[in-house]
Amino acid sequence: MTNEKQIEANRKNAQKSTGPTTETGKAIVAQNAVKHGIFVKELVGSGNPKDLQELHANLIGCFRPAGQFEHILVETIAADIWRKRRLLRYEAGSIVRSSQIVAAESHMSDAEIDREVDCLINDIIADEELIKALQNNQVSFVEPYWEKIQGTVTIRLDIQKELEEFASSNGLTSSNEYLPVNMGGNTSYFALRRFLAEQHYSDEDIGKFIIKRRMKEISRKRADIEKFRNSRANNVKEASEKLKGIPEPIALDLIIRYEKWIQKSIYHTVMMLKSIQADR
Repeated sequence: MTNEKQIEANRKNAQKSTGPTTETGKAIVAQNAVKHGIFVKELVGSGNPKDLQELHANLIGCFRPAGQFEHILVETIAADIWRKRRLLRYEAGSIVRSSQIVAAESHMSDAEIDREVDCLINDIIADEELIKALQNNQVSFVEPYWEKIQGTVTIRLDIQKELEEFASSNGLTSSNEYLPVNMGGNTSYFALRRFLAEQHYSDEDIGKFIIKRRMKEISRKRADIEKFRNSRANNVKEASEKLKGIPEPIALDLIIRYEKWIQKSIYHTVMMLKSIQADR
């Protein structure tokens, strides 16, 4: 039996020890505090070690293990729960990445749709103001371009283009000889006006033609606005269908099986711990 003098001598000898001095020895004793390695850095991965330690502490408070084996079982439960959390984060990240892929493949974003709709609305306002100006004989056909500020809307009209469209719609451009051209090979605006006057077309006829064209444009633009607004809902539906239709990779099947294995491991470890504690 060890007496007091021997115990005191052992203490003094222990204080003289400096521990291992070789790299191998230091590596071995570095694992002394690790019961079975489940709380090593590899388990934590990209997570916060404090979260894992907090989970472990909460489980100890819940199960109140006694003895090393019960502590090992609690650590096993903590490790499995941690793995399951990490697996759920991975699945959530995969869904987010898939959503981003679908969004990138979508035809137009909501912001782009809003910009297109705003441009069309402004065009319609300008067309309606132009129609009013034509109906009130406020548009001058003296120059190739006409412009007027109406409130916050700037109304512009390329009169030469409108005259060329008018001539074309009346079959007056079937041959180059009908319309005089300038040195650059293009029809002169003033020559075009003079030519139309010779063909007995008045400014009033041209104004009515422009009004008719603009009304068709307004109808087309309103239909385009409706299409853009519908495309927003269609994009959401299409994205949802694409997400459903994404083929499941082989890795996903492995993840599902791994998740089931973790769940079973947690269940069996908890049952084993409770059984041991019941037999104390």
